[in-house]
Amino acid sequence: NYVAGFQGAYFLLESILSTPLHAELCLELARSCAGWDRGPGLLANVGLTAASSARSSWGNAPAPTAQQLLRQRNAIQALKVLAQVLLCFSDTQLLQVLHSCPPQDIGVWLLEYGVVLEHPMLPIFEDSLRPQLLMAVSVTWAALLAAAPVV
Repeated sequence: NYVAGFQGAYFLLESILSTPLHAELCLELARSCAGWDRGPGLLANVGLTAASSARSSWGNAPAPTAQQLLRQRNAIQALKVLAQVLLCFSDTQLLQVLHSCPPQDIGVWLLEYGVVLEHPMLPIFEDSLRPQLLMAVSVTWAALLAAAPVV
């Protein structure tokens, strides 16, 4: 089934949105736009555990501010990629069809492409879309809105 093939790709959506670098980029932009102070509790408060430290993706350097990030070409390109990912996976009809499909084992789907998982991935849906996935999408949209004048 053609549409069911999207189910496997959709499993990767949360992984893409919550990689530490993407999560930190999006959280910093959303934080700045909202006027929140920087603090270690911010990541835990929004439920993104992939970015567990405000400095994890930046090595020993201090985490850049939103304004510094928006002057970096790689950050702008990452935001454009994240925007495209959200546009591809936010079609309401596609979500309805995927929700009606029987659950698929992502490990089987990835094995067809030669990728072996060390740990099982969570399903896309519980009763509706999983709250963690919705949070990752919301934070990404907030970052894109904050960066809209530049992107």
